[in-house]
Amino acid sequence: MDVQIGKYKMGDFGLNLLGMELGTPAVRKNTVTIPGRNGALDLTEAIAGFPLYDNATHKLTFDFQDGTYDEWVSVSGDLRGKIHGRRLPVVLGNDSYYYDARVSVDSSKLNQQYSQVVITLDAAPYKLAQKTSLDDWEWDSFDFETDIIRDYKNIQVPGELVVIGDVMPTGCVFEASAAVTVTYDGKSYQIPKGRSTVPDILIMEGEHTMSFSGSGTVSVEYRGGRF
Repeated sequence: MDVQIGKYKMGDFGLNLLGMELGTPAVRKNTVTIPGRNGALDLTEAIAGFPLYDNATHKLTFDFQDGTYDEWVSVSGDLRGKIHGRRLPVVLGNDSYYYDARVSVDSSKLNQQYSQVVITLDAAPYKLAQKTSLDDWEWDSFDFETDIIRDYKNIQVPGELVVIGDVMPTGCVFEASAAVTVTYDGKSYQIPKGRSTVPDILIMEGEHTMSFSGSGTVSVEYRGGRF
């Protein structure tokens, strides 16, 4: 498996992936102890309606055959100069999702022939889909078992759209050719011409129907996310 960080593939540096530690983001718990009440009152989901998480820490361990100390100094320095300390998208193998992470690079010389590189990712809790619902799909990398086709472009109004939500609760962006009305989860909202968002529309996991009234066309830009 190769790893791409930003525009750089680690294999191009001669790095060989030895192991991965993918951390789990800690949930932001909020509990209150009330006198006279057994246990604690759990308010973790009281504000957002779903759990919120801290960043996750992931570690990728590589080795590379350099042969000399001079080569190790050159390669590790080049790698640090390109990715260390930067916030970059990180793709593991052929995954259709990426981690949005702050990258740290540590390197050590194991022996005369080999060196080790440990790349640590301070990553947002959810990894994000590389494609949005407005992007063209690349069938060569499409996984028919796990990937979902989301084609939400140029929906005729009046009309309906079934939005398939991913694990991460998130909003979407509307792009309308004229002012229209969208009904979602039993509530109606006005969508102006052009690009806009509706803060009250939050797409949760599963299938959800958007009904549009008016005339023209509307596109819905949505990017999924999962652990």
